[in-house]
Amino acid sequence: MQPGQTIAPGTDSQTPDAHKQPSPAPIPEQSPAEPEPTWEFRSGSQGGTAPATPAVSIAPVGWTASEYVAHHKGASWFMLLGMAIFGVAAGVYLVTQDVVSTVVVVVVGIIFGAFGVRKPQVLEYIVDATGIHIGQKSYGYDLFKSFSVLEDGGMHSILLMPAHRTGLPITIYYEPKDEVTIVEAIGASLPLEVREPAAIDRFMSKIRF
Repeated sequence: MQPGQTIAPGTDSQTPDAHKQPSPAPIPEQSPAEPEPTWEFRSGSQGGTAPATPAVSIAPVGWTASEYVAHHKGASWFMLLGMAIFGVAAGVYLVTQDVVSTVVVVVVGIIFGAFGVRKPQVLEYIVDATGIHIGQKSYGYDLFKSFSVLEDGGMHSILLMPAHRTGLPITIYYEPKDEVTIVEAIGASLPLEVREPAAIDRFMSKIRF
């Protein structure tokens, strides 16, 4: 307080200078901005499309062979077939007393004999990276689950097992000298399975069908 200065009633002696500016309000601290999320595209299980598996590269293998093994059937074979048809038909009639069933047995026997007379065709076989081609028909490897190497007399064959229950096995024949090359070509796409000939195949071979 200076000499001669008066203090008005109700005035605080500690009143700040009128020209002094008020202090600015403190600025609140801001937290650092969160980084923007980044996305990574993954193929396969994350919703993308997995890259296609390249086809197995194998050299095409081609050969010609009979579509099945044909055994020589003489007069005695057909005589035995006729006796078998007559015996089965007579047994069916004695058991069922049904003429229709007996006639069906005779017709089936005649058809069986007709197939026995039929000569097998010589087909062209090709094994390549796309599948197995037999004559005019082509089969992709996805139709089969495995293959087996079999021998029927002097004729070697490969049995292709279907991947689905509704599919049918396919047998391809070849010369024994070509077996290693053919097995390696098919084995590049299908697993080899050790398998014995089916009972029906052994029976058909035994009766020389």
